[in-house]
Amino acid sequence: MDETLYEVVSFDSYNSLHEAGEKEKFNVFGIADECNNKYEAIALPNGCFVCGFMYYDHGMKPQIIFQNDNPLLLLGFDKRVIYLNYLTKQTLVEKECLSLFYEFIEVRSCNLIIAVSELDVCAVDYNGKIIWSAGFRDVVEDYHRLHDDKLFVKCADGSELVLSIVDGSLG
Repeated sequence: MDETLYEVVSFDSYNSLHEAGEKEKFNVFGIADECNNKYEAIALPNGCFVCGFMYYDHGMKPQIIFQNDNPLLLLGFDKRVIYLNYLTKQTLVEKECLSLFYEFIEVRSCNLIIAVSELDVCAVDYNGKIIWSAGFRDVVEDYHRLHDDKLFVKCADGSELVLSIVDGSLG
């Protein structure tokens, strides 16, 4: 991920983000809620805005995967995972996670990106299609890749699972 390919611009309120979205013709993601305290937008080096997003800052920073070999951008924040074409500003996937988003794990060998949240995991391909998803009964406490094609997940209740990165099956 090359940080120079985009910039995250902060706004002081929902109204200023919403007005910029209408003026610059970009979508704003998230729920308009009085509890929100972050209003941000992703801008390209040429100053063109890609999208905006608003959320309550739980201490977990939004994560952005910006691919320079195709026009796709993946954004994870709050309880949301957004996959969009940054040239057309078309939303390909907008998934609401069961709970707070943690991070993306890019698995180039499988051509997938894993989105991990507090209570679920999903795999998205580079075309923006959700390949599989799995939910858990308790909070995910630990997770990491095993080899190239497995994902280890440990939940707060002590359960430990090994999922196939390719199809989400147990094993």
